[in-house]
Amino acid sequence: MDRRTKGAVKLVKQYSQESSSYAYQTVIKDACAEVPDTHQNIKSLEDLYPPNTELYLLHPSYYGYQATVECVDLKTQKTSVVVTVTVPRDISLHSILDDRSLNDSYQHLNVVSNKLNIPGQVLTRITSLLHCERGSRENKRERERVAIGLNFKFSKRKQELLGYARLIEEEGWTFSTDAVDIIEEYQKRFPSLFQFLKNNPSDDRYYEKDLFPQDGENGASLDSLKQWLKQLPSYKQTTVACGSEMLNIKQIAAVEKRVDELKKKALPPKVLKSIRVDPKYLFRVSFSTSELTCVPLGINCGMVSSALSKDV
Repeated sequence: MDRRTKGAVKLVKQYSQESSSYAYQTVIKDACAEVPDTHQNIKSLEDLYPPNTELYLLHPSYYGYQATVECVDLKTQKTSVVVTVTVPRDISLHSILDDRSLNDSYQHLNVVSNKLNIPGQVLTRITSLLHCERGSRENKRERERVAIGLNFKFSKRKQELLGYARLIEEEGWTFSTDAVDIIEEYQKRFPSLFQFLKNNPSDDRYYEKDLFPQDGENGASLDSLKQWLKQLPSYKQTTVACGSEMLNIKQIAAVEKRVDELKKKALPPKVLKSIRVDPKYLFRVSFSTSELTCVPLGINCGMVSSALSKDV
């Protein structure tokens, strides 16, 4: 390309790769779209990125960082825009991820079964979705169904509760220390329920009068069980796909603590001056015709700049 065109800019329209259907009577054929006045005067990189212009970087090393234009450099062989980059203070997650004390230790279902003296089939059911119907089995009327399972795992949906259950291929279900503690407390609080499940592990339906034959004894009842389940730290959490790589509860708490400590220090952001950036890695918000999402490749559906130079 002729070096005399180096630094020249042409604004072009880019359209979405996905097509959409519209009713024929709502479409205007051959409609002209006017270019905004602010775009008419953009003829060069200097026009597009004048000094003190605020923009965002899409380069992998500084992705999403805010920057301010210093100048456009057309003198060197490779066209670039010189910017000042504002790097916010951040925390390092490596020490948190490497801290073994924050990692959950898991035990196989059979180990937990032997430890708590709970048959494997009962343990499987109580840690999944399990319901109990109000009243007794003699009453055939429609009645309320109450969830009494811990919802740590869902085998058919292949979902697990982060920090409590984990499915390992060729080994089966495993449970964390926190999960084991909850199961153990469950059994101590409601022994009649576990005893009935042990005697009838394959029943399709369970009834209130069977699980709590002496309602209210030692404070054990279906209503008290509902309240106890609701106050568990696992109650409001949502399941994730089995095998998901995510931070556990302890690690998240550690990150939040680090962030709070960083806020208290109130350190100013780091400023990197005179960073040379290829124009294709710059995103200037004012030159988009709609709300766009920045992507690493700098592709969007609005007005984008195309630098007509030898190097871009």
